[in-house]
Amino acid sequence: MTEPTENKAGKKKNRAVRYICTAAAVVAVLSAAYFFTGNSPDKLETRSSPAASSVSQTKTTTLPSKTQTTTTAPEEPPAQTTTTVPDEPSSEPGDSSKSDTSKPSQTEPAPAVTEPQAETTTTTTTTTTTTTTTTTTATEPPVPEHCVSLLISCENAVAPDSGLSDSIRDELPSDGIIFYSQTFEISEGDTAFDVLQKACDEQGIPMEYSRIAMSSDMYIEGIANLYEFDCGSLSGWMYSVNGSFPQLSSSQVTVRDGDTLCFLYSCNLGRDVGDDYYS
Repeated sequence: MTEPTENKAGKKKNRAVRYICTAAAVVAVLSAAYFFTGNSPDKLETRSSPAASSVSQTKTTTLPSKTQTTTTAPEEPPAQTTTTVPDEPSSEPGDSSKSDTSKPSQTEPAPAVTEPQAETTTTTTTTTTTTTTTTTTATEPPVPEHCVSLLISCENAVAPDSGLSDSIRDELPSDGIIFYSQTFEISEGDTAFDVLQKACDEQGIPMEYSRIAMSSDMYIEGIANLYEFDCGSLSGWMYSVNGSFPQLSSSQVTVRDGDTLCFLYSCNLGRDVGDDYYS
């Protein structure tokens, strides 16, 4: 006999309710096991597909002078995992009931990866400066083997009452000392005239002289632009050797090492410079 249509519909309804309750119980057990143990059961006929994971990584690069931080934005929310419990085979074709229960999977973020900081090396360079002090001792030039003390003076000519013109006076030293040296070098056999000529050449002092007729004697006319008779008729140049006034031409008297030779300008025929020959 064929069961009434209402009984068949009631059986199908009851069967669907049982399937739904069974599926809900299975999902509840699986959820409880996942949350308490952190791992899903090993024996599942239908495994859930791996969910997309959202990983936020922070990479910190440390350089000697600046720090650069790169942050990766999280990906889209993970897809939900759907567990499907199949219906029991139905006695009638095409008659089935389905129940879908979805549960999102959870993933823990990966830890941030931080690279080790670069070491900074500081190099200190120390420079040592050495100061060398050089002491130079001034040494006097060696004394010539042959030398004399030489003086060229017109002290009496620059005196106020000498009668010398101002134009000539302005060209002469105010103290009348034209040249002076205690160690003037000479050569062996030099005459008083040779020494005077050599000194005037070396110092750039003007000198004029003439040769006496019928002899080899030299007559001194002027020294440093001061000539005979510039201070009167009795004025002119005279010379002395070691304080003595020879009555010979200066080109006839030989000087020796250590002598004192003076060429002096007299305004009164030698009397004002120490020569009393004509007194």
